[in-house]
Amino acid sequence: MARLQLIKGGEPVGMGLADYIWLDDNGLLLFKKKSILIGKDDKGNPVPLLDRWTYEYGEPDDDQTQTRVLSPYFYLPDPTRPQPNYLVPCEVRDAEDHCVEINWRAKLRLAIDDRGKMTNLVWFGFEQEYLLTEAGTKEEDGYEARRFNTSERHLGACFDAGLLIHSAWNPPANSQPWDFKIGYRGFPQDLDPDPPNALIVADHLILARYLMEKIGGSKGLSPEWECLSVFVSTPALREPGGDHLAEATRLAEALAPLGKIRHIPHPTHGGHQCLQVNRDTPHDPYKLAYDVLLAVWPLDSTE
Repeated sequence: MARLQLIKGGEPVGMGLADYIWLDDNGLLLFKKKSILIGKDDKGNPVPLLDRWTYEYGEPDDDQTQTRVLSPYFYLPDPTRPQPNYLVPCEVRDAEDHCVEINWRAKLRLAIDDRGKMTNLVWFGFEQEYLLTEAGTKEEDGYEARRFNTSERHLGACFDAGLLIHSAWNPPANSQPWDFKIGYRGFPQDLDPDPPNALIVADHLILARYLMEKIGGSKGLSPEWECLSVFVSTPALREPGGDHLAEATRLAEALAPLGKIRHIPHPTHGGHQCLQVNRDTPHDPYKLAYDVLLAVWPLDSTE
């Protein structure tokens, strides 16, 4: 995953396109597209020169319309366009450069900072269910093929983008939602250098949602986001030699207020490798990860 770099000095060497991506007050994914200049880093690789970007929040005729600021926090090459073009997820800030109330990514980021680097040992994953529907009211000829091709292209795009795409499932029954999973894959660290902590996995889910909307739109299909589930695992739960039952019980009690709990068995040591919290709504993944982190790791546990 390419990290956001601040480019100082140097001349632009080209231009490209950037999709600025963010969540609105209802947790819905929004995006705007912008032409950008491309520079080079100290190794000669292309790097987007990214500026903050504003948008008006509220109805056009509403006196309460506010100016909000899209603040990029990293970028990565857009797997659906020739290079150099980029996906640019953003946090939302107000005109005075303060995080707005709905900026759950900032709250999650601060919660992780409060707990320190040990939060990397708490692994997260998401399962996102979805339906792909026609833009109109009638399913036209070729719908099933387009739906399948969209799912396949989405899986490949997530992989090409370097996201922690884990797996996908396309059930045979048309009435059942499809899903994909983002999170820990068990690959060597040189292939997956980023720990699957709450912030990184939520970032990857947002980008995976966006790629589904973009690819689906090119096929005349629109994703309807269904249930969002989160997986959480601690060292005491997944590593051999620990009291897995006691840790599973502790986590289940802490997470019970957040949703229906499911224990995922470990394939080797006979205990549980993680717990799954099922939600009945798409939900803001940053808010869900924040709630889970605070439930699993109350701040007083670090003192």
